[in-house]
Amino acid sequence: MTKKLISETIIPRELYIERDADRQIEQIVNDMGRPGYILVSRQMGKTNLLIHTKRKLETENDIFAYIDLSNRFDTARECFRSIIDTIIESNYEKLEDIEEEIENRRNNRKIPSHKEHGFEIRKILNKISGKLIINLDEIDSLTSSDYSDKIFAHIRSVYFERVNFPELKRLTYVISGVAEPSEIIKDKSISPFNIGQKIFLTDFSLSEFRLFVEKSKLELNDIVIERIYYWIQGNPRMSWEVLSTIEDKVKAGINIDVDSINSVIKDLYLSNYDRPPIDHIRVLASADKDLQSGLFSMHYNKPVSDHIRSKLYLAGIAAPSEADESVAFKNRVVEASLSETWLSSLSLNSYVSIDSTLELFNKKEYIAAEKQFLTLIESEINDEMLDFIRYKLAACTLFNAKYTDTIKYCKLLKDVEKIDQREVSWMLGFSFFKTNSIEPAIEELSILVSGEELDSLKYRATVDYCLALLKSNNNHTDEIIRLCKSIIQELSISVENEPLIDIKNSIMEVLYIASMILQELDNMNSERHIDSACQYAVGLDVIVPSIMRYEKDEDCDLFWDSIFLKVNESEKIHTSNKNSNPYLLKDTHIKSFINLSQCLDDDRFLEYLKCIQKIIEQSESLNIDFFHNLIMCLVLDLQNKSKKERWISTLNFIKSLDREIIDPEFEFLCNKFSTYLEPQNEEARSLYFQGIQNYSSTPEIIDAEIFEREIIRLYDEGKDEQAISLSDLVHSLDVLSSTSTKVILIRIMYIRMIRSKNTDKKVSLAKELDNLLDKITVENVAHARLNMKEVDNIRKNVKGIIIKNTPIKQVIHERKYKRNELISVLYIENDTTEVGKYKKFINDLENGKCRII
Repeated sequence: MTKKLISETIIPRELYIERDADRQIEQIVNDMGRPGYILVSRQMGKTNLLIHTKRKLETENDIFAYIDLSNRFDTARECFRSIIDTIIESNYEKLEDIEEEIENRRNNRKIPSHKEHGFEIRKILNKISGKLIINLDEIDSLTSSDYSDKIFAHIRSVYFERVNFPELKRLTYVISGVAEPSEIIKDKSISPFNIGQKIFLTDFSLSEFRLFVEKSKLELNDIVIERIYYWIQGNPRMSWEVLSTIEDKVKAGINIDVDSINSVIKDLYLSNYDRPPIDHIRVLASADKDLQSGLFSMHYNKPVSDHIRSKLYLAGIAAPSEADESVAFKNRVVEASLSETWLSSLSLNSYVSIDSTLELFNKKEYIAAEKQFLTLIESEINDEMLDFIRYKLAACTLFNAKYTDTIKYCKLLKDVEKIDQREVSWMLGFSFFKTNSIEPAIEELSILVSGEELDSLKYRATVDYCLALLKSNNNHTDEIIRLCKSIIQELSISVENEPLIDIKNSIMEVLYIASMILQELDNMNSERHIDSACQYAVGLDVIVPSIMRYEKDEDCDLFWDSIFLKVNESEKIHTSNKNSNPYLLKDTHIKSFINLSQCLDDDRFLEYLKCIQKIIEQSESLNIDFFHNLIMCLVLDLQNKSKKERWISTLNFIKSLDREIIDPEFEFLCNKFSTYLEPQNEEARSLYFQGIQNYSSTPEIIDAEIFEREIIRLYDEGKDEQAISLSDLVHSLDVLSSTSTKVILIRIMYIRMIRSKNTDKKVSLAKELDNLLDKITVENVAHARLNMKEVDNIRKNVKGIIIKNTPIKQVIHERKYKRNELISVLYIENDTTEVGKYKKFINDLENGKCRII
């Protein structure tokens, strides 16, 4: 038996397994639309993916050029020239004629580097008849260069310049590396590189892994195959190494079962941790605090930021995931090699002290503090210190919303007297409440409510006690009302005199919650309680009771007076703790907040916009999502034409804001709506068409209307090529090729067909439209701003073009003769003629000896 799975850099063609990434990159090369961006950790098969694509798709008229950007250059010009030189040298038989011309032009003309590069790229394209696919590999090596922005700017410009240089439609890029473009681009004021189609090079699915086993000629049963997949989840490199080891064992006559698979995994990866990719991953994690933080979050099932999510993927630790999905380990081997014990040992080696841990706690960095307290608890400490650390761990886990752990650490405390029994009771009561254990919550919290101390802890515990009573099975309305009124009476004076802002906001949160509870239960005085909630609301939460007040007395001015006053009176817009306050501002309130702005006159509407700006600029944590949702609700209400001028003012105001608030993608959306509302706004229109490929993966109705208007204008001005290019551009955005999106673009397709001067192209477009029209329903017609009468008219004209340009083939049917009918036949061999009944000649006619004349 010849060994098949030997160590090779390039996978043999017969063993290569295609994945989704292969199909994505094939579509990119076939469509020549947006560039592909392969974002992948090392040792995932990226090089073999590119080689396979070249093997499969390159024709004699094409050039697939591989450029390794890890070779450093001092300037953008040197880098650009190296790309061109590499393309020419690796395709010399095709490009020999232009080498000297390019060299002479470089020596004789001093023009900006990007213009020189653009000319040389077009020179190459004009020399070949096929496609030019440039793969820029190791793009992350540009991080340390001064010219990375120019490389990305050039790639972006290629797709916008297709209108002026049609040959650029035969050029596309495939970019690959282990860093996001946002990490490489240095000038954050320029548009981010979002035109690329991101390609995640994922592990083998189970079916793909089975195919690999089959191609390797290993005869393994399903239980064994599934056990291997259980451990490595189809990681390509691991799959090769594990199967290669099994191949050796099979050759040695060893029986392969589940236990032997477990042994192979342990020997290869989980003994010395010195084999790729595990060794590389552990080195990355040990040197990167972000990765360590992300790993602890993964082990504790906590959310991570998008930045850390990306780092975990690019390090080969996590599988690709969307922002609303939890982050999961790529496979069980990776998870076992990055255990909590190993992570804790990293922290221990970094010298964790009680002082540094308490410093983290006091800074409210509770996740990091929890991790270090867990490290300290493993060291040699006395019982008193152990109790103290458990007490702090209870607090950390409470702030980290890990309420089951809070309960666990509180119950482990031995000498509660030396800690703070009241605070422990509150942490227990609050955690029981958050885990829906209502009766234990009431029992613990009642200890503080019935106590004689009159401090902030008692008042906090009292509102939590009231919230727990609200969720209990018994009716406690009278007791809740009494307690909440008592809180407001006792705290309303002290809050005014509190000099420390943190303490003041904590008191106000308690007063706010008490007021909101009262407005629910004390119906006779609900308006007074809503006013009280408006008075004590922290930051943006004032919107919630203000909306309630407006709904009761419909006084729009009163609503805005309370909000403007709240925003303008404070230097910082403090926000409530989402875990402790059940009456926070939520997305459901935003719609009402926007609708109520419509009652303002123009002067107050400007004050409203400035109020929003201040909310964002002065918030302790920049609430960009809230702001974006707010503005999106404003600008999306475009159907009411009477508000057009106000929307234009809003959009202009937004675009004038600081980049910290308005990122480039959001600015693009503003330009999009400005273009829609103001066709004569040339600046907005230009920026919209520049940014459409960066920020839109699927055209919307507004995009279709803008493009339709612009395409008609270009046709009317006799600029047919530019109109066609715009039509191609908007169709290239439909990356999912969905019927609903195609219906949105149906008018543009129809205009292109009617205006086409090429008969073959006109017929081709007509047939495409005819096929699409068959899929139209009443629902998607309405969604695409059409009506059935218009659809019927388009269908009639499409059918007319197809019929007019489709030649009718004349079909000649062979005459049928009766058996006794007289016929004349000509015998081919001797050229003689005979006359007789048809039945006499049937056999000779069938055998080709004669024919009827």
